[in-house]
Amino acid sequence: RLERAGEGITAAECDLSRIVRATVAELAPEALARGCELIVSAPDQLRVRGDPTLLGVLVRNLADNAIRHGGEGGEVRVALSLE
Repeated sequence: RLERAGEGITAAECDLSRIVRATVAELAPEALARGCELIVSAPDQLRVRGDPTLLGVLVRNLADNAIRHGGEGGEVRVALSLE
């Protein structure tokens, strides 16, 4: 679907740390219900160029899969660093 909608994708400077924290916070109730601990390790701010909405979708998909398939009582870590 994204390939077909490619014209609508806009790359702009955005704060990936903020996107990750907000997305993980939205998933917290599901994680708690499954007994899963969510851990975010990220700098206060990490500026990247990308589409904020699509980056949020990417983070949500990865974290949601980890929560669902990591087993009860698991741990999901999301770590960001600048290299």
